[in-house]
Amino acid sequence: MRQPDRWAAALCQRPDGLYPVHRAVGKDSRQDPTVAECRGADTEQFQEKSFLNNDGPKAGKKLTTVFGNNAQVTFGYLLATLFRDIVYRKPRHFPILNLFGEKGTGKTTLATSLEAFFLHDVEPPNMGVASVPAMNDRGSQAVNILVVFNEYKNDLDIRKIAFLKGLWGGGEQTKKNTQRDGMTTQTIVTTGMVICGQEKPTQDMALYTRVLFLEYSKTSFSILEKKHYEELQAICNLGLTHLTLEILKYRDLFKKNFATQYGITKNELAIRIEDEQIHDRIFGNWVIPLAAFRTLETVLNLSFNYTQMLETCISGMHNQNELAKESSEVVDFWNMLQSWQTIGKCVEKVHFNIRYLTKFRPMLTNMDIEFKEAHPILYLNMAAISSLFSSRKSTQNITANRSSWSTILSYLKSHPAFLGLKQI
Repeated sequence: MRQPDRWAAALCQRPDGLYPVHRAVGKDSRQDPTVAECRGADTEQFQEKSFLNNDGPKAGKKLTTVFGNNAQVTFGYLLATLFRDIVYRKPRHFPILNLFGEKGTGKTTLATSLEAFFLHDVEPPNMGVASVPAMNDRGSQAVNILVVFNEYKNDLDIRKIAFLKGLWGGGEQTKKNTQRDGMTTQTIVTTGMVICGQEKPTQDMALYTRVLFLEYSKTSFSILEKKHYEELQAICNLGLTHLTLEILKYRDLFKKNFATQYGITKNELAIRIEDEQIHDRIFGNWVIPLAAFRTLETVLNLSFNYTQMLETCISGMHNQNELAKESSEVVDFWNMLQSWQTIGKCVEKVHFNIRYLTKFRPMLTNMDIEFKEAHPILYLNMAAISSLFSSRKSTQNITANRSSWSTILSYLKSHPAFLGLKQI
């Protein structure tokens, strides 16, 4: 194999330790290329990786210059990924980083810039053509590294959506070993995952609440902004693994302090949003990069501080939570009902009725719900709505339609605005 004219650094990471090794590899060298053998402590996974070690300026400031405040969150996610085995022990989950935006907004460049801290010049695979086993292998190839997938779309194979949801909890593909003992085994996730795409992952809200959602909307840039962008690309093209090695020197510090900083950060964030209804998963996801950054803030020389990142995370959390409200199954139901009413398919006094009441008593209760003044109460005819709802997709069979309506009905009953059942 041809020897590359460059410095190579091998980095082996295990849950129980990190082992950086350096060897000179060049035209005049007789040594073999450096290879890292990475084995999980409790798995039989094996992966060979060579990491480039190139001299270059620190990329933190350049990332924030090019990508703005979102880069603060992505850098916090990078730090959490570097110590993922430590981070995961506390919340027992690890979010996916989702970079969303139109073509030309720079989301893929940001993702590959983060990946340059681990691998050099790697093109992110397209999720539309990658198989689930290939995605599974990539997600478990080594410990505490970052993996990027491109071109997320809501019409992906349902198995790929299920695969992504499983990443959050730390488990990937489950399969039966037919060549050995016939036992069922599950691959364990050991990496941080970034998905990029031009569609918001709102087709399955269970997936949306498992991601850190960052949106990019700017598609035109000034000459100065383009210059900064080109400078960042030049830095990343050289490789940034030498910076990774610098950060990994603080593993003992991170291991000692993260649990404490996580608790403090979580409490502080909870106080800031105590009067708001933030989805629990979304809240927990945003705590992780913020706590990871806070743990190492004093030893890293960066262009932003914890206070600034806290405000960025609160803003990002609000944005993601509002989108979750707009895209939930209940919201979809009301939008559908309104469209049916507009075209005359949903008729008042047949499918629904509105009454103004000062009190309301649900079935099976002896107490009234009272209002200070006449309040509009919406009554839904469940049988009529069920028939209307179930006929919306002729391609579904009767059992699937009935199951979908049953699911929506459960969501409606658990909504804060639901008053109860009433026979009229």
